[in-house]
Amino acid sequence: MTTKSLIVTLKEDVSDADYKKFKDDLIKLGAEITQEYNLFKGFSVTLPEVHSETLTSSEHVATVEPDAEVKILPIETKTAATSKILDPRTVGK
Repeated sequence: MTTKSLIVTLKEDVSDADYKKFKDDLIKLGAEITQEYNLFKGFSVTLPEVHSETLTSSEHVATVEPDAEVKILPIETKTAATSKILDPRTVGK
């Protein structure tokens, strides 16, 4: 069975009871809650792909997005010679 890893954000007005029931219903469908977030009402979930539409059709869900690894690439910049700029003896040069 193919699974999907998703991040689910619920609407801010969802009650704690509805939030718990929603997660419990997903678990009954074979989902695994892999991470719960405290900054917003939401969680990461891995669930059978056939049930992914359950998320998007729920009245409680604000957004559903793929849960994927994100990498940040280093940014290379040239540094100005700030020691010359800040030297009070350097005037108009």
